[in-house]
Amino acid sequence: MTLVISRTIGQQVFILADTRVSEHDVALPRERGVIKTTLLSPQAAISFSNSPDLASRDIRAFRQVFGGTFSYREAVDYFAGSSRDTHNDYLLNFLEPPRTVEIKAGEVSKTVGRQSWIGDLDAFKRFRAYQTEAKLGPDLWEAMTWSADLIPRIRTNPFTRLLRSFQHTLRDADILSAGDFSSVVVSAGAEFRFLYFGNFFFDQDAQGKPVQPLFGENLDFKFSVATPKISGINACAFHYPHADRGYLFYSLEPALVADQCAVYDGTDGKPFAEFCQSKTGVEFAYIEAGHTK
Repeated sequence: MTLVISRTIGQQVFILADTRVSEHDVALPRERGVIKTTLLSPQAAISFSNSPDLASRDIRAFRQVFGGTFSYREAVDYFAGSSRDTHNDYLLNFLEPPRTVEIKAGEVSKTVGRQSWIGDLDAFKRFRAYQTEAKLGPDLWEAMTWSADLIPRIRTNPFTRLLRSFQHTLRDADILSAGDFSSVVVSAGAEFRFLYFGNFFFDQDAQGKPVQPLFGENLDFKFSVATPKISGINACAFHYPHADRGYLFYSLEPALVADQCAVYDGTDGKPFAEFCQSKTGVEFAYIEAGHTK
């Protein structure tokens, strides 16, 4: 199944999606996952729920018919038909002007409000619990940073809460329908971009307050998301710096689903960002955040 969230914060649109793929209600290995948001053009992004194979097929067919130039109505009508035929659900986001459209079971609804979603209902309910209640726990246990050229770094940025709530949902052992990694697409000016970011955990003291010691169980945990430095490329990569293990998801052609995965283990001697560039031909932006030893 899937969880995709689209939320407007200020003047920016954020699209968060998990990468997990399941067969017969059993999660496949994480390298069998896919990036569930695809940039159809700099101003249009589509996310899907249910079958990655059918979504990939129909996004490819859409590309063959319209190329990179299409109207809002052409995209909505095309994927409404796809949804009726395949039982896939879609979330379409547009810029200039900003618009979000949910397509569920072939039915089109222009969303009202600042947040939309598709995917598994239980996963969405758990996400809302993390988002709106105290279930998330102290936010300071986890620290993160992101690309300031795409999202302003302010002390109380609501994006932090959004991303943490989403990541907590994917880590939740009771939620099997969504999981593994989270991709983030953000509107930056007049185009959509995949966001690169890094995070790490603080330890906590006996009273449960976050601390940053020189040693501890979370000292070596770091996690980074690398993305292309140029717009219009459907690719997103996930790296555990301490283990030097990574997963690069990418598409073989422009404007198609990133359903190819290359696994990185550091044995070739290349830094992770260079590994991603060698597979895709484009340079990747990368942040590594962690404790100062």
